[in-house]
Amino acid sequence: MFILDDTLVVTAVEVAHPEYEYHIVNRCLSDNGQLVKTRPPPVTEEKLNKYGKNGWQLCGIATCHHRDVPHLGYVIPDGQLFFRRLKSAKQTPSG
Repeated sequence: MFILDDTLVVTAVEVAHPEYEYHIVNRCLSDNGQLVKTRPPPVTEEKLNKYGKNGWQLCGIATCHHRDVPHLGYVIPDGQLFFRRLKSAKQTPSG
């Protein structure tokens, strides 16, 4: 964009946007408002480093709190970790 003789000139530039693939790690600690019987394993530093070596980058975190469990007396968090990587960076599955 530039100004030429008091006229605004806008030039269109086509930009190639990268394509990503996504991987979601779920940590569900509740089931219909009840604490699950077996807690999922924690996401370890080793596992996160494995994701990084395979080109995955953490791009978001989401949590949901179930407050409808009065008999437990505390909030049960469910969590999701969102990872992405360039499609061209695909190396090996991250299992």
